Amino acid sequence: NIWQDANYLYRFTDDLDRISEKATGMPPIMRELIRVIGKDGRNAALLTIIVVFLLLWLDFGSIKYSIIAIIPLVAGFIWMVGLMKLIGMQLTIVNVMGLPMIIGIGIDYGVHIVHRWRIEGSNKVNKIFASTGKAILLSAITTMLAFGSLIFSIWRGFGSLGGAMFIGVGACFFSTFIILSGIIGFLERK
Repeated sequence: NIWQDANYLYRFTDDLDRISEKATGMPPIMRELIRVIGKDGRNAALLTIIVVFLLLWLDFGSIKYSIIAIIPLVAGFIWMVGLMKLIGMQLTIVNVMGLPMIIGIGIDYGVHIVHRWRIEGSNKVNKIFASTGKAILLSAITTMLAFGSLIFSIWRGFGSLGGAMFIGVGACFFSTFIILSGIIGFLERK
């Protein structure tokens, strides 16, 4: 099925190209859309990460705290792609459009924890995650449920977007708790 398997779509359209370079229809259009959106999506994601980092630098006034705040986002992004691969979910034209939203939502968790850490000071990791962590947990759950509801959509594009957003937001949340608690704990022991 060319609509469910991008590799088959590429093989099919390559066969079409060998028959006639002037072949038209949805398969060649889809191949071109995937190519353009994939390239533009990567560029947009990279540009978004750079802009987010610069905004963090302006906010924190420190490269160190900016890096600490962005690490969970990057890890969450990697976890999201890995989890999607594990469950057999492909990046599609529609769910790639959710990547900038995941960046915008996912960065908030790290930013809130790092701000709270700077306010509370040293040796307050448990207090930070008990207070700000609860707010982040509620935010993540409501966001995951809202986007996750799209999984039940009749149109598979919305379902794919909802699944990717559910996984991406969840991955950013868990990476914030796991990675930032470790980083803060490590830095406070120095």
